[in-house]
Amino acid sequence: VRSNNGSEWDTTGRSIVDTLTVNNGSQVNVSESKLTSDTIDLTNGSSLNIGEDGYVDTDHLTINSYSTVALTESTGWGADYNLYANTITVTNGGVLDVNVDQFDT
Repeated sequence: VRSNNGSEWDTTGRSIVDTLTVNNGSQVNVSESKLTSDTIDLTNGSSLNIGEDGYVDTDHLTINSYSTVALTESTGWGADYNLYANTITVTNGGVLDVNVDQFDT
């Protein structure tokens, strides 16, 4: 599945794909659903947002070129995971935001 040029995909139910590529400001929103993919690649300011009751699992997650993966506050931190990946690579200004307070001292 390829999402390009500012497009948006709101997952429903259970989505299973081999490769998910999100490019050029596109976004994927996973709430009250589950997304499973062998590989997820985000580039060029794209985003993957994991909301309440949203679950994402992948073998390889790459967050590149100012893209963001964000777990919202509503995901909570229960017994289940909201994001599972065997390998996570964050490069070139990418952001993995697990919604933990950050403090500068």
